[in-house]
Amino acid sequence: METTKGEQIAGFNLYRRELVAEMSPLGEDMYPRLPVHDWLKINGDLSTGQNPYSYTDSDVESGVAYEYKLEAVLADDSPEILGTTQATAGLPPASFTILALYPNPASDYMTCLLAMPEAGLVEIALYDLSGRLVLKQQLEATEPTEMEATLDVSGLARGVYTLRASYHGAEVSARAVVVR
Repeated sequence: METTKGEQIAGFNLYRRELVAEMSPLGEDMYPRLPVHDWLKINGDLSTGQNPYSYTDSDVESGVAYEYKLEAVLADDSPEILGTTQATAGLPPASFTILALYPNPASDYMTCLLAMPEAGLVEIALYDLSGRLVLKQQLEATEPTEMEATLDVSGLARGVYTLRASYHGAEVSARAVVVR
């Protein structure tokens, strides 16, 4: 792995801190949210592996806002902050959507990350350019969540496909590319 400067990355650290909203004199929640605590490193060992990277922070309180920062640790042990983001734990997704489709292009397996605002059955279908159904899968969410579906595309011809996900009458789609 390399940074844009050509330096080798040894791995990553992820940090979290709790945020609290500034309250107005009328007791209303105002923006921006302010940090309550210092940064807490939440991964034990240096995170390494293959892109795409993911980390599930399971030690959070529902309804609490957090800020996260990602730190790349270079081969010479020097740290470099790559960015920050904010999230509120435990809130259900606002709408049904495809959050990510990766790797794209894919050769063997592709993962579709879906936002499910309520419990229910989701149907995932992959169509070739002629509109022919080439793959179909059903999943069930038992609660509002983000859900991953792994699609085996190893038997498909190389080309561009349309992935459609249907849920409670709503349909979303994304382009998928299969390579050999």
